[in-house]
Amino acid sequence: MNGARSVMVALWVVLGSGCGGAPAAEEAEEHGEHGAEHASEVTLSEEAIARAGIQVGAVTRVTVAGGTAVPAELQADPASTAHVAALVASRVTTVSVRVGDRVTVGQRLAVLASADVGASRAALSEARVRRDAARAARDRQAQLVEAGIGARRSLVEAEANLAAVEAEMRGLGTGLRVVGGGGGATVDITAPVAGVVVSLHASVGEVVEPGSALFVITDPSRLWVVGHVPELDLGIAREGAVGTLSVAAFPGRRWSGHVDFVEPALDEATRTLRIRFLLDQPDVTLRAGLFGQLSLAGERAGPTGLVVPGSALARMDGEDVVFVPADEERTFRSVPVRLGRRDGDVVEVLEGIDENAAVVISGAFTLRSELSRAELAEHED
Repeated sequence: MNGARSVMVALWVVLGSGCGGAPAAEEAEEHGEHGAEHASEVTLSEEAIARAGIQVGAVTRVTVAGGTAVPAELQADPASTAHVAALVASRVTTVSVRVGDRVTVGQRLAVLASADVGASRAALSEARVRRDAARAARDRQAQLVEAGIGARRSLVEAEANLAAVEAEMRGLGTGLRVVGGGGGATVDITAPVAGVVVSLHASVGEVVEPGSALFVITDPSRLWVVGHVPELDLGIAREGAVGTLSVAAFPGRRWSGHVDFVEPALDEATRTLRIRFLLDQPDVTLRAGLFGQLSLAGERAGPTGLVVPGSALARMDGEDVVFVPADEERTFRSVPVRLGRRDGDVVEVLEGIDENAAVVISGAFTLRSELSRAELAEHED
């Protein structure tokens, strides 16, 4: 496929300065309003064409791998998100962070005051006193037995009593550590993971019950992509398959990665198979909740097909279009197309344009925006 792409690159030609026009019309043309006789056409000035980086290339026929494109959604990695809750009935006395703050593991988020924790800490102090007394009694019995004037049974009972008190102390200490017991009757709420505080439900003076959610922390850089593979394309859904992600929020950008999990069964309602796609490199510009497309490569090369680069495509009124040079200079016309397979940065075109036809391969987003603005202005008039 690399050789085919090299042939394509050799065929791309930049729209030259031959697109001249009447200078007096350039100011209006720059906004796509002058010289476009049809609703699907837009005319730009030479300066606007250069500024938008509009380039024209030829549609070519190459061997296309048996890949496909599937809808996808970015989601936060569940392992990177923590819901922090209170474990005992308490009252919030201090809140140390705000939404948007970045925190580290173990960092204090809030301090709570709890009567239950105070009672447990008092019980622990009492148990320490009883432990000291039990230890002293055990030592005395051991000395008496050693001197031959004490009963072995009394020593065994003293050792059992000491062990029971020590076990009680361990239980109380573990309980205090689990709830985050600090000094006295306070509870320290700390961050279990590193990340950003995205939700806060704790206010000073608020009374909270066990299980009450106080904070949500997530690491925004740890994302995965969930793709939905149609039933007819199940052959492409395999662990280890490589591909690229594109999202509408960042036109022209792609992120590479691979499939690391394929669900064992199809969704009965949508007849699609969920796959998990991991990005090779994290990117903080991406956000959970974004929608995009996963382009997955096939295992074998398929038949030849007409292809255009992904940058040539635009979406208008619910259909895919490309832009082609119109009859008038510096004028471009949108043409609906039906797409087929994807192979890396190129997309197969099944209907709408012919082989060797000239199409805009760079700047299609600008043309779409200008055409949409011109149509909106026409409707307002």
